[in-house]
Formats: sequence, C-alpha cells, structure tokens
Amino acid sequence: MAETESRFLHVTLPGEDDAVIRLDADPDADSVGNVIAGGHSVDGTLLLFRQGSSDTTDLGASAISVRADRMQMRFRRPEAGFPVSMELEGGIGFIRAGGAPGTNAEIRLLGPVPEGEDLDSQAATRIRLQTDTGSGNAAVTVGGPDRAGVVSLRDEAGDDAVVIRSSAPEIVLGNNAIVIRIGELLTPSAEITVGGNNVAGGLRVRDATNDMSVDIRSANARITFWRGGEVSMRLDGGSGNIRCGGSSDQDGDILLYPRGADIDATAEATLHLDGGGGSIRVGTNGHPGQVFVRNTDGDNTVVIDGEAGDIILRNADCAEQFDVDPAEVVDPGTVLVLGSGGLLACTAAYDKRVAGVVSGAGELRPGIVLDGHGGGHRAPVALVGKAYCNVTAEYGAIDVGDLLTTSTYRGFAMRATDPARSSGAILGKALGRLERGRGRVPVLVTLQ
Repeated sequence: MAETESRFLHVTLPGEDDAVIRLDADPDADSVGNVIAGGHSVDGTLLLFRQGSSDTTDLGASAISVRADRMQMRFRRPEAGFPVSMELEGGIGFIRAGGAPGTNAEIRLLGPVPEGEDLDSQAATRIRLQTDTGSGNAAVTVGGPDRAGVVSLRDEAGDDAVVIRSSAPEIVLGNNAIVIRIGELLTPSAEITVGGNNVAGGLRVRDATNDMSVDIRSANARITFWRGGEVSMRLDGGSGNIRCGGSSDQDGDILLYPRGADIDATAEATLHLDGGGGSIRVGTNGHPGQVFVRNTDGDNTVVIDGEAGDIILRNADCAEQFDVDPAEVVDPGTVLVLGSGGLLACTAAYDKRVAGVVSGAGELRPGIVLDGHGGGHRAPVALVGKAYCNVTAEYGAIDVGDLLTTSTYRGFAMRATDPARSSGAILGKALGRLERGRGRVPVLVTLQ
C-alpha cells in the first residue's frame, strides 16, 4: 500500500499502518533525504541494478545489494553469473574484495588528497593492500610521500611484539631483543642484532629433523656446531679457542687452501691440521711448505723449508743440558769439566775431563738444546758449533785458529802449546784474538 504526499513516499504492508519503505525529502521533516527500507516485521533490502537489467526481482543479478538480515553489502560485476567482487559483512566484521574472474582486489587508506587530484592519488595513499601488483605478487604497502611506514604487531597485553619501521629501516622483535637493520640510505649495510636491554642474544639453527645444527650464544661469546646430536666444532670467543672434532664419529681437521683450489679435495690444502692423525701437513703440489718461527722482534729464528728439505736455525751451536754440581755457579762462557756430582768449572790445565762451554754468552745463542727436560741445577753446554768462551792470554796470546784447552784459572780456557798434553784436552779452535789479559772470544767447539 503506497501513500504519497508532497516530498514523501511511504510504503506499507497490506492491513498495516507502519511504513516498511520510506522516501523522505521534506525539509521540514526530522529525516531529510533518507531512504529507509525495513523495520517493524520486515528485514530491509536495497537493490541497485545496472541499466538494461531485465529481471529486477533477482537479488543475485543486482549490481549492489544491501541486506539488513545479514548486515551485508555486495558488489557484483556484469559478467555472466554476476560474480561478487566485493563484500562487506558487518555481523562478523569482514571486508572481502576480489575473487571475481579478471579482478585484482585493492584496498587503499588515504591521507589528505592534494588539490587537483582524486582518490587514485598516489601521493595521498598511506596504506595499500593489493592482491596482484602486476607481476603476480600480492603486496601490503605502508607509508608514502613524507610518511614513513610502520607496522606494529602487539601481544595480548597490548605491547609491541614486532615492529617494522621504514625510517631506520629496521625490524624490532620484543623489547629490542632482536633488531634486524637493513641499512641506512647514506651508509648501505645490513645487520641483525640479537639481544640487548638486559637480554642475552642467541640464535639457533636446526635441521629438517629438528636437531640442533648451529647454536650462537652472546652470553659466552660462543658458536657451536652440531652433527648428529653431538658437538663437532666450537668457536669460543671468550677464551679465543677453536675446537674441532671430538664427536663419536668425527675427527677434527682444519684445512687452508690456496686460490683456485677445490675445497672438497683434502690433498689440495696447503695447511692441514689433522686431529685424528695428530699431524700437521704444510704444502701441496705446486705450493712448497714452509714453517717460520719468529722471536719477539719478528725475526725468523727457525725456518723449516719443505722444498729444500732444510731446517734453518738462526742461532749458533748444538747444546745439551747437563747437571751441574750443586756447589758450582756457572755463567755462559764458562769452561766445564766432568765431575762425580755434575759438571764443574775447570781449574786445571790440559784437563782431559773437559766437557765444553756453557752456551749463550755474547750474541751467540744455542740453535738446538738437547735433553731439555728442566729441573735441578742444570746448564746448556755447547758440544759443537760456535759459542763465546772465557779465555785468558796469561799463558800466551790467542790468535784465530789456535787450539784451546782448560787452564788453571777457574772456568777459563787458554792456548794449547804442549802437544803431548793436548790430546783429549782440546775443547775447540779460537775464532777471535786476545793478546793480553782475560776476556771472551768466539770458539768453534770441537772436542778432541
């Protein structure tokens, strides 16, 4: 039943006075410019059809339909079957967009639109959700011109659990416990920061069976590698140690390769530390091995040359540690003889018990020291090679090449002038001169 008055249209059900459809356009009325459908005993529905629609009774053929019973608004495309391209459901708080053939859904939230532009303005877009960016990829875009984007995910307490900022740019997890920084515009870099703010950082990587593979811990500055549930390698920054092997089926090895080598070929490593064999291999085909041992000044004091098969020692003599009589105090350069309680400083001329010279006097140091187990009252005695020796010229000037023997002056050698007494009492040949008094000269130690 329709009732029309000036600027009013009220439609009622038969036998009822209440309007179920109202069009109000009276400027003097309380509701101006309204279309009201439903109410009382009827759910309202509003249908909008495209031009040329032949059946305006079919809800599914409408371009836009609004239903009060479902609190639903649907938009349909004109293709066959009138597929829904967008739906708003107030009852469950859903917005559905897309899904119809040939459509790519997009939702935009805009800021102020610049003068002269419309709602398609890129400059005003602050948040954009796209099901297809044109390359087949879906995208969520946050931010825009003069607006940095921020995405915040919060926990049950309302605190930020994950924050993504474009201004840094960075991803922050927890209370700054994990920060992933992608880099600054002027200083390109990429880094992941884990820990901080009273939280120790850690990173664990597991394999497909959920077994630990890599464990990184900031609390003890340690990176641990696992194999089959056992530790196979550990880098310990706190102690500066690298530990490899030790598992039930894995020896530890460290291999270094030259350029262009196959790192899967053990034989091509120029340096191989083998924990299983307890060996160190230096050099490989085309790369001769060398080992340099240096002193605190950075000078090479020992060189092992794999190509030449040589061991090169910077120092002079071959010495051996001997027990010294507890009552004796001997210094480098002292001439020693054999004694029942240990070596003694010489006190007799042409003493056939001569044992050698205490090594280490002057700038000459022993190149090799044998029997160096330490302990007790011991001294390194030069047995062969060059060493500085205490000498006296009181029994004759000493010249280069003179044979030297023991003297009566404690711990000093003299020139040997008596061939009959020299046999078995010679400690070596003088390599320097001493015309008078006492001093030190280099000696080529050759006991005879």
